[in-house]
Amino acid sequence: SPWSPARRVQEPLLAEFDVNAAVTRLNAAVEREDYAAAGRIKAEIEAGRGSSGAAVAPLVWDASALPAWLLARVEDLGFRFPTPVQAGALAARRSAIRDTVLSAPTGSGKTLAFSVRLVVEVAEQLEERASLATAAVSALLEEAPGGLSPTEAMGALSPALLLPGRDESGDATLPARGPPAGLVVAPTASLAEQAARLLHSLVGGYSRESRTYDPGAKDSLFKFGGPKAVRVAALFTAEEGAAAAAAAASGAGPLRDSELLVATPAAVAAAGESLDLSALRIACVDEADACDGAALDSLPPAASRVLVGATLGRAVATAVESGRVAPPVLVDGGGEVRSWAEDDLAQALCPAGIEHRFCVAPESGDQAQAQLQLLALARLLRNDLREWARLGGADHPRPRAVVFTSDAAAAVRVGAALRDSLWGEQAVATRAGEKDGEVGAAAFKSKRGNAGKDDFESVVRAGGASVLVVPRAEGRGLDFPDVTHVYCFNLGLGEGDANEYAHLAGRTGRVGQAGQGIVTSVLNADPDWPVALSALTAIVCVVARDTTGRSLEAVAVPSLEEDEDVRKGLDDLLALTEEREPSE
Repeated sequence: SPWSPARRVQEPLLAEFDVNAAVTRLNAAVEREDYAAAGRIKAEIEAGRGSSGAAVAPLVWDASALPAWLLARVEDLGFRFPTPVQAGALAARRSAIRDTVLSAPTGSGKTLAFSVRLVVEVAEQLEERASLATAAVSALLEEAPGGLSPTEAMGALSPALLLPGRDESGDATLPARGPPAGLVVAPTASLAEQAARLLHSLVGGYSRESRTYDPGAKDSLFKFGGPKAVRVAALFTAEEGAAAAAAAASGAGPLRDSELLVATPAAVAAAGESLDLSALRIACVDEADACDGAALDSLPPAASRVLVGATLGRAVATAVESGRVAPPVLVDGGGEVRSWAEDDLAQALCPAGIEHRFCVAPESGDQAQAQLQLLALARLLRNDLREWARLGGADHPRPRAVVFTSDAAAAVRVGAALRDSLWGEQAVATRAGEKDGEVGAAAFKSKRGNAGKDDFESVVRAGGASVLVVPRAEGRGLDFPDVTHVYCFNLGLGEGDANEYAHLAGRTGRVGQAGQGIVTSVLNADPDWPVALSALTAIVCVVARDTTGRSLEAVAVPSLEEDEDVRKGLDDLLALTEEREPSE
């Protein structure tokens, strides 16, 4: 059959120590207070890193580089030990070179790396503005009548996450903070939201689906000892940028009343000259090879510029040639800090240890081919997740999957089919464009809203998801929690798409996730499928170079007889092989 070629299609690749996975295990061991295991893992890390021969940053948070409150906060959030790129991002501040490039494989913790670096750079401004906010609240409390109640005062001094259409600020009227001191530019709304949520947590924010405080939680506001009333604002679209510019004309809105601003290039462009950068100390451009960095043109001379990405390629050289950044210091995925050279950053790699597979959907020779592809995907996904859960046992995190489709229309169609097929086992969410709701919300609700429960009913009740279906354009930086499986559904990738494949595959095997994960490419059984397989083999050879002992493997689509639930398999056969409109 077309989906059963030789088991191995290339020679096994050389294995490499995965320090990011080891740091994840180390933090987990410390969290559960298993210090014997932590000691063994630390020795493993030291041995693995010592073999590189490079001068690398030690994997501890530099207490001399972080304010005491920020060091305590990252540890309370579960990041007791940094990954190499996170340690290196702080070590780079000791360099005489102003600008920095963070280049590391997908899933290595780059978002936290630049977020901590940003907060360190603006810590002085945060504390100054917090003092003014505290004084204003104190004055309002002393007013009578019409002053603040204690509850209102607490809300006013709590950190605020200002997402479009959602204002978590307090009820009190306080003086405007002024223009932002820190800026993050991200290419998509989902990446911008992810960065905004992380920055909010670093400055004391406690994201809570239940809308209640838990004083006993380590990441609770009650334990936070840093500056009060920090505002993190986000702008995702050109319309939101224009609205913020209009509000700025009267001295209000996120451009005049926030410490940290996260925006897409479209929002920055629409804000125009209303975006006052005079107070800016640092600007970070995430996924810089896919992001317009025009905001860097107007930065104050002393402000630091940080370019971030897994596949930066020529983006750094272009930024240097244009004068947007000075020749920078480079921090790589191993934590080495060195001066950037023009031949750096040619190709990023996938996280180590990922298993790369492919399957070819059965061939029908008629108009039902698309439906047979959906049937193959549904059977494969269901069997894979069942097998992962069975091998992991009761204490293993629930398996989660991301399915990438060619475009938004395909995401809607595939999402509807999988929702019908997997109902009762997996909660399926679909994102089909920037305005299709918060992609981070499904991840957020799945983790925080379930109060530690991840059975099907709990996930659905919380509004979360265990399977996320998105267009391939959303692959960069998507941080869905604990992804164990990634499916590339009939994407038609060519040999020149290695960077894109690295971003898609990198949704699993990420820092903080249990297990390294499996990436499966589902190919269409047309006459050209051997050409597609050849291109995929070449891609995996590039992005998995020296990082895994596994090669590209073939996997067969489970037959009806092999399906554990024959009745469910028959239901799929009837439902997914007939033409129908997608369900709502």
